[in-house]
This record gives sequence, C-alpha cells and structure tokens, in this order.
Amino acid sequence: MLQTIQYYLFLIFLGTLPSLIWLSYYLKKDKNKEPKSILSEVFLLGGVFAFVALVLEMAFMKALVILKIECTECKNIIPEFLGNIDYSVMVVTPFFVILGLAFIEEVSKYFAAKIRVQKSKYFDEPIDAMIYLIVAGLGFAAVENIGYIATANQEEVFDILILRFFTATFLHTLVSGVVGYFFALSIIHKKSHLLYISIGIAIASFLHALFNFTATIAEETSSAIFYLILLLIIMWIGILRLFASIKKIHYNMQQQA
Repeated sequence: MLQTIQYYLFLIFLGTLPSLIWLSYYLKKDKNKEPKSILSEVFLLGGVFAFVALVLEMAFMKALVILKIECTECKNIIPEFLGNIDYSVMVVTPFFVILGLAFIEEVSKYFAAKIRVQKSKYFDEPIDAMIYLIVAGLGFAAVENIGYIATANQEEVFDILILRFFTATFLHTLVSGVVGYFFALSIIHKKSHLLYISIGIAIASFLHALFNFTATIAEETSSAIFYLILLLIIMWIGILRLFASIKKIHYNMQQQA
C-alpha cells in the first residue's frame, strides 16, 4: 500500500516536472516578480480547471452523439479518457471536433487565471496577464501529463514526458500566452473587453486545434512531423514578439502616467 502511494506521488512529481521547467523559463520574462503564493494558486487552479475541461469535453462529445452528428474518423483523434463514443453517428470533420475541444480548454485556462488575479493588487502590469495565463496553462498541462503517464507502461513514462515537454506542455504555454496578451489588451481597452478576449481565445483555440490535428496526422505520416515542429517554432517566435510588444505597452503607460 505504501509503495503504491509512493509510486503515484512519484508520478505526480514527474508529471509536474515539465511544467515547472517551463515555468522557470517564462518567469524570467517578468522583471517585477509576482508573489510565489499567487503563482502557486494560479498553477493549482489551472490543474483544477483541467478536470472542469474534461467534464465539458465529455459533454461536448456526448452532445455530438445525441445530435447524431457523424464523424467516422473521430475515433482516431479523440483521447480514450473521454469515454466510449459512438463515432458512427457523428457527421462533422475531425478538425471541427478538435477545435471544439481546444476551445473548451482555452476558456477553462482563461477562467483559471482570471478568477484569482483580476482583483489582485499585484495584477498591475500588462505583462502579468501573459505570465498568469501561462502559469494556469502549465498547471493544466501538469494534470494532463500525470494522466498520460499514470495510464502508460512504466518503461514508456520517461519517453512520454520528454515528448510532451517539447510538444503538448510547450504548446499550452504558447496558446495561453496568446490569450494572456489579449487579456491584457482587454483591460487596457475596457470598452472592447469582450471583443479582445474573444479574439484571443479564438486565435489560441485555432492554433491549439491546428497543432493537435497535425499531431494526429504525424502519427500516420512522418512528413507531417516537420510541419508540427515548424508550427511550434513559428508560434514560439510569435510569443516572443508578443512579450516584446506587451513590455512596450507597459513602458508607454509608465511614461504617460
């Protein structure tokens, strides 16, 4: 019994490790460091909202079945943990289904960060929005990682972690950063708050879905791996530019004060 508990605690540590490594990287982007207590809370909320997203994703898939929307190829793209789905009665394209799931995850991560930091006195710079959204995304990714390695064979655990470190976990930081950027803009441009948030979540959901869709193709076509890596590189460059842009907004705000 004790050995079993120790084993699962070890899996939790391993599953969280990729997120913590990326967290240390992104925190260096913020010169005015955020309180560790709030960062920890947002990280944990990101993990909690991973379960919220799971419930919503299951409801989304069940709704497609109830509406008799056919997608015979969806059995190849939907994670097994979403349950037994009758794919023969689903008529939408696999990309639409992936996009719906990605949208649920991006909205979940957004609220995980927002409910904790929006009224915090430490949430006082535009760059904070990007940092906190990325932290929530990393908490979300940690739960996903734990789920994957907990159901994998022991000899596959480290291979899965390494793969997800460079792909899924990294992806969550990139798309969450996009939402965070537009979250910051929505606060600066309060009259268009909903518009900016909607744009951010829409872009992040599309990029998230595009990555996942390409990843499913890469499992069958090795040439797709090149496009998968290229997509991550382009997104990474984009996030670096967004960080540079948000820092300029911060400095301009200070100069105008």
